[in-house]
Amino acid sequence: MFRKSIALLCASCVLWTSLVGAGQTWAAESGAEDAKKAEGDGEDRPKTTRTIEGLEDAGWAIVDVRQIEGNLVVLSPLVGPEIDLEESNRYSLFQGRSVYNERVPLRLLDMAIPGIQTATFLKSGDRVMVRIRYRSGPKIANRTVPVGDEDALRRLREYVEHFDEVRKGEYKIGFESKLPEDAEYPKYTDRKISFEERRPRAGITRRLRGGVVLKDGERIEGQLLPEYDDGTILVQSGLDARRVPVNEIDRVLFLRGRRSTKLGTAVRMGVGGAVSGALVGAFAGWQSNSPVRDTAILFGAISGAIGFFTGLFRSGGGPGKREFVLGPVDDGRDRNPDGDGDREKRERSGR
Repeated sequence: MFRKSIALLCASCVLWTSLVGAGQTWAAESGAEDAKKAEGDGEDRPKTTRTIEGLEDAGWAIVDVRQIEGNLVVLSPLVGPEIDLEESNRYSLFQGRSVYNERVPLRLLDMAIPGIQTATFLKSGDRVMVRIRYRSGPKIANRTVPVGDEDALRRLREYVEHFDEVRKGEYKIGFESKLPEDAEYPKYTDRKISFEERRPRAGITRRLRGGVVLKDGERIEGQLLPEYDDGTILVQSGLDARRVPVNEIDRVLFLRGRRSTKLGTAVRMGVGGAVSGALVGAFAGWQSNSPVRDTAILFGAISGAIGFFTGLFRSGGGPGKREFVLGPVDDGRDRNPDGDGDREKRERSGR
C-alpha cells in the first residue's frame, strides 16, 4: 500500500512537470486571443501602415501607424470629457493595482501607464476604447486600449463616482453594472476625435542576425545594424555594409530566436523533471528499503526524459525566423513566421 502511494506521488510530480510548460503556452495563446477579440474583427479595425522609423538615441524600430477616429464618450460628469493626470491619481486610474482597487473586477484597472497625460473614451463602430496620451521621451504619444463592452464602461463610472466608498470597502463593484441602461452617463456624443497611433512592433539597438527582401525580389542577409539615417538602414552582408532605403524594402527578416527558445525550454523542463524525479526516487527508495541511489537515478531519468520531450513538443516550433512586411497591412499584426510570407505577399499585391 505504501509503495502504491509513493508511485502515485511520483506520477503526480511527473505530470506536474509535464504540464508546467503547457500552462505557460496556453496562457500566452489565450492572452493573444483575448486581445484579438477585444479589438473586434478585421472590418472594424482601422487600416495600418507598417514602416521603419529611427529611435531617439540609437537604432530603429518597425512601427505600425494607423489613423483612428471615433466619437467622444463622457464617462462621468465628475471627470468631464477627459481624465487628466490629477484625476488619474485621484481615482487610481491607469496607475496599476493598488490597495484602493485591488478587489474591483475591472481589467482596465490592471494597466499602469508611465508618463500618462490624459485619457479619453471613445466609440468607433462597435468598439469602445480609451485613448491614452502619454509622454514618451520628449514627445507626447497616443495609445488606444480596448475597454470591453458598454457594461464595463458603466461599471467604471460606478467606480469613479463611488471611489471613496470603494476605497473604504463600503461599496462593491460587481461583474454587472448597477446603473440603469438608460442612465445619462456614460454619455455617447457626436463629437469626432481623430488621431494617429504609432505602435512599435520590433526593433534593434545592437547588431542582429537578419536581412531584408527588396521590392524587386533581391534578398540581402547578414546582420542588421542599429543605424538609421535619412530614411535608410544599414545591412551588413559579409564584408560589405549596404545602406538600404526604407521605401525599397518589402520585408524585414529577423533570423534568430525560436529554435533556441524551443530547445532552451525543453532543456529547462528536462532538468526540472530530472531533479524532481530524483528527489522522489530517493525518498521512495529510502522508505521501501530499496537502493536509494539506483531508484533516484531511475526516477530522475524517466522524469527528465518526459520533461524534455514534453518541452520540445509543446514549445513553439518552426524555423528561427520572423518576418515583417512593410507597407499597408490588414490588421497591424505580424504574420505567421512559418512559411506564410509568400502567400501574404501575393494576397497584398492582388495576384
